[in-house]
Amino acid sequence: MTLSKEPLITDSIRRFHSSLGVNLSAEQADILALAAERSHISVVDAGVAVGGNLRVAHSALDFLVRQQLLQTLSEDSYSLADPIKGRLESVERDRLSVGQDGEGWDQVGTRSGPSRDQVEIMRNSLEAITISELMQLVGRTNRTKFRDQVLKPLLEAGWLEMTISDKPTSSKQRYRLTEAGRDILVRMQ
Repeated sequence: MTLSKEPLITDSIRRFHSSLGVNLSAEQADILALAAERSHISVVDAGVAVGGNLRVAHSALDFLVRQQLLQTLSEDSYSLADPIKGRLESVERDRLSVGQDGEGWDQVGTRSGPSRDQVEIMRNSLEAITISELMQLVGRTNRTKFRDQVLKPLLEAGWLEMTISDKPTSSKQRYRLTEAGRDILVRMQ
Protein backbone atom coordinates (compact mmCIF):
# COMPACT_ATOMS: atom_id res chain seq x y z
CA MET A 1 0.00 0.00 0.00
CA THR A 2 1.29 3.46 -0.91
CA LEU A 3 0.27 6.41 1.23
CA SER A 4 0.27 9.89 -0.24
CA LYS A 5 1.39 12.92 1.75
CA GLU A 6 -1.03 15.16 -0.18
CA PRO A 7 -3.91 16.54 1.89
CA LEU A 8 -7.26 14.90 1.20
CA ILE A 9 -9.07 18.21 1.22
CA THR A 10 -7.61 21.01 -0.88
CA ASP A 11 -8.77 24.63 -0.73
CA SER A 12 -10.84 24.17 -3.90
CA ILE A 13 -12.53 21.10 -2.38
CA ARG A 14 -13.32 23.12 0.77
CA ARG A 15 -14.95 25.82 -1.35
CA PHE A 16 -16.82 23.13 -3.25
CA HIS A 17 -18.10 21.62 0.04
CA SER A 18 -19.33 24.98 1.25
CA SER A 19 -21.26 25.47 -2.00
CA LEU A 20 -23.21 22.21 -1.53
CA GLY A 21 -25.55 23.53 1.13
CA VAL A 22 -25.20 20.35 3.20
CA ASN A 23 -23.47 20.13 6.56
CA LEU A 24 -21.00 17.25 6.40
CA SER A 25 -19.18 15.57 9.25
CA ALA A 26 -15.40 15.38 8.97
CA GLU A 27 -15.67 11.74 7.88
CA GLN A 28 -18.31 12.49 5.24
CA ALA A 29 -16.24 15.41 3.92
CA ASP A 30 -13.10 13.23 3.73
CA ILE A 31 -14.95 10.52 1.80
CA LEU A 32 -16.52 13.06 -0.56
CA ALA A 33 -13.09 14.63 -1.15
CA LEU A 34 -11.65 11.21 -1.93
CA ALA A 35 -14.49 10.50 -4.38
CA ALA A 36 -13.85 13.89 -6.02
CA GLU A 37 -10.22 12.93 -6.62
CA ARG A 38 -10.92 9.46 -8.08
CA SER A 39 -13.29 8.04 -10.66
CA HIS A 40 -14.68 5.63 -8.04
CA ILE A 41 -14.05 4.54 -4.46
CA SER A 42 -14.73 1.37 -2.52
CA VAL A 43 -15.92 0.87 1.04
CA VAL A 44 -12.33 -0.03 1.94
CA ASP A 45 -11.08 3.26 0.41
CA ALA A 46 -13.70 5.11 2.45
CA GLY A 47 -12.65 3.19 5.55
CA VAL A 48 -9.02 4.19 5.05
CA ALA A 49 -10.10 7.82 4.58
CA VAL A 50 -11.84 7.79 7.99
CA GLY A 51 -9.08 6.07 9.93
CA GLY A 52 -9.95 2.43 9.31
CA ASN A 53 -13.45 2.33 10.80
CA LEU A 54 -15.62 0.51 8.25
CA ARG A 55 -18.80 1.04 10.27
CA VAL A 56 -18.27 4.82 10.15
CA ALA A 57 -17.39 4.54 6.45
CA HIS A 58 -20.62 2.63 5.67
CA SER A 59 -22.68 5.17 7.60
CA ALA A 60 -21.00 8.10 5.85
CA LEU A 61 -21.41 6.48 2.42
CA ASP A 62 -25.11 5.83 3.08
CA PHE A 63 -25.60 9.48 4.09
CA LEU A 64 -23.76 10.77 1.01
CA VAL A 65 -25.87 8.53 -1.26
CA ARG A 66 -29.11 9.68 0.44
CA GLN A 67 -28.05 13.31 -0.02
CA GLN A 68 -27.39 12.50 -3.71
CA LEU A 69 -23.75 13.51 -3.45
CA LEU A 70 -22.52 10.00 -4.31
CA GLN A 71 -24.04 7.35 -6.52
CA THR A 72 -23.75 3.60 -6.06
CA LEU A 73 -21.96 1.88 -8.93
CA SER A 74 -22.05 -1.62 -7.41
CA GLU A 75 -22.38 -3.19 -3.97
CA ASP A 76 -18.90 -1.98 -3.03
CA SER A 77 -18.21 0.89 -5.43
CA TYR A 78 -19.28 4.54 -5.39
CA SER A 79 -18.61 7.67 -7.42
CA LEU A 80 -19.63 11.30 -7.31
CA ALA A 81 -23.22 11.80 -8.45
CA ASP A 82 -23.34 13.23 -11.98
CA PRO A 83 -24.78 16.65 -10.97
CA ILE A 84 -22.06 16.98 -8.33
CA LYS A 85 -19.37 16.13 -10.89
CA GLY A 86 -20.64 19.02 -13.01
CA ARG A 87 -20.54 21.41 -10.06
CA LEU A 88 -17.02 20.31 -9.15
CA GLU A 89 -15.86 20.82 -12.74
CA SER A 90 -17.40 24.29 -12.61
CA VAL A 91 -15.51 25.08 -9.39
CA GLU A 92 -12.27 23.90 -10.99
CA ARG A 93 -12.91 26.02 -14.11
CA ASP A 94 -13.57 29.02 -11.88
CA ARG A 95 -10.36 28.32 -9.97
CA LEU A 96 -8.36 28.19 -13.18
CA SER A 97 -9.93 31.41 -14.47
CA VAL A 98 -8.84 33.38 -11.39
CA GLY A 99 -5.70 35.48 -11.84
CA GLN A 100 -2.36 34.03 -10.80
CA ASP A 101 -2.23 36.30 -7.77
CA GLY A 102 -5.44 34.66 -6.48
CA GLU A 103 -7.41 37.86 -6.83
CA GLY A 104 -11.12 37.35 -7.14
CA TRP A 105 -11.56 34.16 -5.09
CA ASP A 106 -14.18 35.80 -2.92
CA GLN A 107 -16.44 36.18 -5.96
CA VAL A 108 -15.80 32.75 -7.45
CA GLY A 109 -18.39 30.05 -6.87
CA THR A 110 -20.97 32.17 -5.08
CA ARG A 111 -24.39 30.64 -5.29
CA SER A 112 -27.22 32.77 -6.58
CA GLY A 113 -29.91 30.07 -6.58
CA PRO A 114 -31.41 27.86 -3.90
CA SER A 115 -29.48 24.95 -2.38
CA ARG A 116 -30.52 21.35 -2.96
CA ASP A 117 -32.26 21.28 0.45
CA GLN A 118 -34.11 24.48 -0.37
CA VAL A 119 -35.27 23.09 -3.71
CA GLU A 120 -36.47 19.92 -1.99
CA ILE A 121 -38.41 22.01 0.52
CA MET A 122 -39.95 24.11 -2.24
CA ARG A 123 -41.02 20.98 -4.13
CA ASN A 124 -42.73 19.61 -1.04
CA SER A 125 -44.36 22.82 0.20
CA LEU A 126 -47.16 23.11 -2.32
CA GLU A 127 -49.42 22.42 0.67
CA ALA A 128 -48.73 23.95 4.11
CA ILE A 129 -46.18 21.90 6.09
CA THR A 130 -44.65 22.18 9.59
CA ILE A 131 -40.99 22.98 10.26
CA SER A 132 -40.52 19.50 11.77
CA GLU A 133 -41.81 17.86 8.61
CA LEU A 134 -39.53 20.06 6.50
CA MET A 135 -36.49 19.18 8.62
CA GLN A 136 -37.27 15.48 8.39
CA LEU A 137 -37.70 15.79 4.63
CA VAL A 138 -34.10 16.99 4.13
CA GLY A 139 -32.52 15.06 7.00
CA ARG A 140 -31.73 18.01 9.25
CA THR A 141 -31.82 17.79 13.05
CA ASN A 142 -30.66 21.19 14.31
CA ARG A 143 -33.74 23.43 14.22
CA THR A 144 -31.81 26.71 14.69
CA LYS A 145 -29.32 25.99 11.88
CA PHE A 146 -32.13 24.76 9.65
CA ARG A 147 -34.17 27.89 10.26
CA ASP A 148 -31.17 30.21 9.71
CA GLN A 149 -29.48 28.45 6.79
CA VAL A 150 -32.40 26.99 4.85
CA LEU A 151 -35.78 28.41 5.84
CA LYS A 152 -34.96 32.08 6.48
CA PRO A 153 -33.38 32.66 3.02
CA LEU A 154 -36.47 31.15 1.37
CA LEU A 155 -38.75 33.42 3.40
CA GLU A 156 -36.60 36.50 2.66
CA ALA A 157 -36.57 35.69 -1.06
CA GLY A 158 -40.36 35.52 -0.98
CA TRP A 159 -40.40 31.91 -2.24
CA LEU A 160 -41.91 30.51 0.96
CA GLU A 161 -44.41 32.07 3.34
CA MET A 162 -45.69 31.45 6.85
CA THR A 163 -49.35 30.57 7.20
CA ILE A 164 -49.57 32.64 10.40
CA SER A 165 -47.32 35.56 9.46
CA ASP A 166 -48.19 37.70 12.50
CA LYS A 167 -47.16 34.87 14.90
CA PRO A 168 -43.87 33.43 13.59
CA THR A 169 -43.29 31.28 16.70
CA SER A 170 -46.78 29.77 16.83
CA SER A 171 -46.90 26.02 17.47
CA LYS A 172 -49.43 25.84 14.63
CA GLN A 173 -47.07 27.61 12.19
CA ARG A 174 -46.77 26.04 8.76
CA TYR A 175 -44.93 27.02 5.61
CA ARG A 176 -46.09 26.97 1.99
CA LEU A 177 -44.73 27.87 -1.41
CA THR A 178 -45.59 31.30 -2.81
CA GLU A 179 -46.39 32.12 -6.41
CA ALA A 180 -42.84 33.46 -6.81
CA GLY A 181 -41.54 30.14 -5.43
CA ARG A 182 -43.63 28.24 -7.98
CA ASP A 183 -42.14 30.36 -10.76
CA ILE A 184 -38.61 29.57 -9.55
CA LEU A 185 -39.38 25.83 -9.49
CA VAL A 186 -40.77 25.95 -13.02
CA ARG A 187 -37.66 27.78 -14.28
CA MET A 188 -35.35 25.23 -12.63
CA GLN A 189 -36.94 22.25 -14.38
